[in-house]
Amino acid sequence: MRNNIILTGFSGTGKSDVGYIVSQIMNWTFLDTDQEIEKRASMAIPDIFEKRGEAEFRRLEKSVIAETLKFSESVISTGGGAIIDEENLYNMRKTGFIICLEAKAETINTRISHQLNDKSSSRPLLAQGDTNQNIPRLKSQRQYKYSMADWTIHTDNLTPLEVAREVVRAWEINRDSSEYEERYNHSSKKPSFKVSTESLSYPVFVGNGILCQASEFLDTPQLSGQVFVISDEVLKDTHLVTLLNSLSISNIDVKTFLVPSGEQNKTINKAQEIYNWLTENKAERSSILLAFGGGVIGDLTGFVASTFLRGVKVIQVPTSLAAMVDASIGGKTAVNLPQGKNLVGAFHQPIAVLADLETLKTLSDRELASGWAEAIKHGLILDRDLFHLFETKAQDINSLDPDISEDIISRSMEIKARVIEQDEREITGKRMILNYGHTIGHGLEAASQYGTLLHGEAVSIGMMGAAMISYHMGLLSQSILDRQRSVLQNFNLPVTYNNIDPEDILKAIRLDKKVTSKKISWVLLEDISKTSIHTNVPEELVKETVYSLRT
Repeated sequence: MRNNIILTGFSGTGKSDVGYIVSQIMNWTFLDTDQEIEKRASMAIPDIFEKRGEAEFRRLEKSVIAETLKFSESVISTGGGAIIDEENLYNMRKTGFIICLEAKAETINTRISHQLNDKSSSRPLLAQGDTNQNIPRLKSQRQYKYSMADWTIHTDNLTPLEVAREVVRAWEINRDSSEYEERYNHSSKKPSFKVSTESLSYPVFVGNGILCQASEFLDTPQLSGQVFVISDEVLKDTHLVTLLNSLSISNIDVKTFLVPSGEQNKTINKAQEIYNWLTENKAERSSILLAFGGGVIGDLTGFVASTFLRGVKVIQVPTSLAAMVDASIGGKTAVNLPQGKNLVGAFHQPIAVLADLETLKTLSDRELASGWAEAIKHGLILDRDLFHLFETKAQDINSLDPDISEDIISRSMEIKARVIEQDEREITGKRMILNYGHTIGHGLEAASQYGTLLHGEAVSIGMMGAAMISYHMGLLSQSILDRQRSVLQNFNLPVTYNNIDPEDILKAIRLDKKVTSKKISWVLLEDISKTSIHTNVPEELVKETVYSLRT
C-alpha cells in the first residue's frame, strides 16, 4: 500500500496551503519540494533559474523528490512541472497516492497575478510575458501528465480547508480499496478490472465457471457478517444452488429472498416486501445484500441497499447479459412508477461485481439478444473497434464462443466503467451518452407497461429512433444509419414496434428523467464512436419518428 499523499497540479491550485492543512488533519509530516530545493541550493527558485538555468532546477527537483519519497505517512507538495519527468512520475506512483489539484486558467490567473508582478516570484516560467497567454499554454502542455494522477479535485470554488477535506476523503477511499485489492494480490482470484469512483472503488470479475468459487472471489472481511441474497426465482433450481453451495463452504450466514421475474416487479411495493423481510431477519448496517439475477434484480436490490438503514453494502452478481454489460456497473439503482421507468432511485455503488458467463448459456435466444443491444450501444457511442467486431463476428458472438465472448463482454463492461468514473452522478453530462436509445426505449417500456418488450429490445428500437432523428437533423449519414440497423438485425433485435399506442410512448418520453426545464436531452449519433447532446430536437420530428417506427 502506498503510504504518502502526493499533491500535483498547476501553479495557483493551492498545493502548499492544502498540503499543510492535510498534514495537520492526518497528523502526518508535510514536505514541500520547492522549499526543499531552495534549502539545498541556498537560493530562491527564481535565482536558480536565472543563475543556473531550468535544467539545473529540474536536476535538483528530481533529487529532492527521490529523497522525500523515502518517507512514509507524509503529505508531499510538488512543483507544477515535477510530474512531467517520467522518472519522477514512476517514483511517485510507487510510493504515493497522487492527487491533482485542478483549476481553470482564469481562476489561476486571479490567484497568482499579484505574485507574478514580483521579481522574486517562485514561478519564473509564468512571470515572463503575458500571463493570460502563458497560463493556458503551459497548462495545456502539462495537462496530459496531470490526467495520470490517481485522483483529481477541482478547487475553483473551494477554500483550502474544503480542498483539504476532499484530499483526506480521497485518501480514505483509496486506502479502503487498496486493502481490499491487497487480499487479491496473494490469490489467483484477480479482478478483470477495477471501477474507481469518487464514492467507492471496487473489483469486477468476469469469467467462465467462476460462480462455484464465489466465496473465494468475494473473500473479504466484509462477508463475515450476514449476507442476504435477493434472487430471481427462475434461478432457484439452477444457478442459485451453485451460488449458495459456494457461500456455504465459507460458513457464511446466508438468507434468500425470491422475486418473480419481470420488470413489473421492480416497484416500491416489492421493495417494501424486502424491507419487511430484512427487518424480520434482523439485518444490520454491517449486513450485505447480494443481487443475483438480471437487471431488474440488480436495480431493485441496489435500491433497497441504498435506502435500508440509510445504506448497506451490496454485491452485484448479474446472470443476464444485459445486467452484466449495463445494470451491474455504475451504481444506478431504481424502481419504476406507473408513469415511467426508474423514476425513484439513488446512486449506490456495489462493493464488488461477479459475472459468470456460464449463466448466459441458460438464457433464451431472445434474452441473450436483448443483452447484446447494450453492448452494441457501447460500440456505437465509444468504441469503433468494438462495433466493427459486432459487424464482422456476429455468428461467433451469438454462439457465445468463449474466445471472443469473454473479451467482448469484459470490454463492454469496462467501457461503461470508464464513463461512470468521469461522471458518477450524471453531473458533468459525460455519463449521459450511455442513454443513447434510452429516451424512446424507456418510453416504449412504460407505454407497454413493461410487459411486451425486454429492455434491450426497447433500447434497440430506441437507438433506431435516435439515429433517425440524427439523420433528419443532418448529423448522421445514411450509411451509418444503415450499418446500425444491419448490426441490430444480425443480432435478432427489433428495429420497429407494434401493438403499442405511439401517443402513450410520446407521453412517457415527456416524463423522462433527462427532461430539464421541460426540454429533453437527446443523445444523438454523428458517427461510429461520436455522439452529441441536443435539447433542441423539434417535437414534431420526435412525433414523426415515433410514428415511423411503428409497423
